[in-house]
Amino acid sequence: FTVTEDVAGNLVWPAESLPFTEPDSASLKVTLAVAGGTITALPAPGITVGGTPTARTLSGSPAVLNAYLKTAGAVTYLPAANSTVARVLTVTASDGEFSRSATSTIGIIPVNDAPTAFAPASFTVTEDVRGNLVWPAASKPVADVDTAVLQVTLSVPDGTITAAAAPGITVGGTPTARTVSGTAAALSGYFKTLGRIGYTTAPNNTVARTLTFSVSDGLLATSVQSTIAIKPVNDAPVIAAAAQLAGTAGGAREITYAELATAAGVADVDTAQPALRVVSIQSGRLERWNGQRWVAVSTTPSSPVAQRTLAAGQRLRWTPATGAKGVQAAFRVAAFDGVVQSAGSCQVSVNLTASPAV
Repeated sequence: FTVTEDVAGNLVWPAESLPFTEPDSASLKVTLAVAGGTITALPAPGITVGGTPTARTLSGSPAVLNAYLKTAGAVTYLPAANSTVARVLTVTASDGEFSRSATSTIGIIPVNDAPTAFAPASFTVTEDVRGNLVWPAASKPVADVDTAVLQVTLSVPDGTITAAAAPGITVGGTPTARTVSGTAAALSGYFKTLGRIGYTTAPNNTVARTLTFSVSDGLLATSVQSTIAIKPVNDAPVIAAAAQLAGTAGGAREITYAELATAAGVADVDTAQPALRVVSIQSGRLERWNGQRWVAVSTTPSSPVAQRTLAAGQRLRWTPATGAKGVQAAFRVAAFDGVVQSAGSCQVSVNLTASPAV
């Protein structure tokens, strides 16, 4: 007989055959025995079905049994999972006093089995920092019953997946679709080793990403997905190195937060309107409006930080020295998000021009 791996196949006797003869007994008991797998027999008139999956029994008259075994679908055999080794079918007929047996071979046609894949439900990394993607020690990341070498693809929509070199592992692909190839055993050990697979987020991204873990044997593939959670970090604001404002010689110049922030190119991926903090004064007199009056700004160590900090909606006033003309270096400011200050500061200059003649 011949069946296909992992598929129930018919065990059918040839139409011209006579499976059993019994000259002096009206009833026989037939046992179909096999070492593994499952023999199934459908109910039929005049047939009593019993036994176990590996020792199925059929009882009835010889004539009814002969017709039954020559009917497609009456008796089927399902091999043990993933088995491709031929099995011996032993057929024994008994009249209750005597019995006789015969054997047949059940050949099994192999089929390609899809590989299996496992990935944890989630991983966690930190924003802008390479984080390890490590499988649990007790897990089996990949397996395949009939293919020696597998290829795994780890895919993300953005960011960078890195894979370290290791014995028995071939690394390829791209930053967002990294491939690693090797035996199932080598791959499983690789994914469970700290530092082998890493993920770095796209710059400043804090939104969770989906990792697709796909295993292929060259013909069939199996995929599972995991969530990569991203822990946000506070990014420092940025500010331009220099900004120039227009002013009038001999007159005070009021400067709003919005004007100064725009001129200084202030930006922060985490904070919409970071404060501006005066770090030094080069010339003239600098004051800050406190809601009631103008208060002189001081950058001495003992001066209150709040007194030299400009928030959204607030304003400064700079008065040049007497007789000052042209571009004057007035003061320097840094951006501050409440936690972190910008790495550099901005030199604010004012271009003083003469007042138009009346």
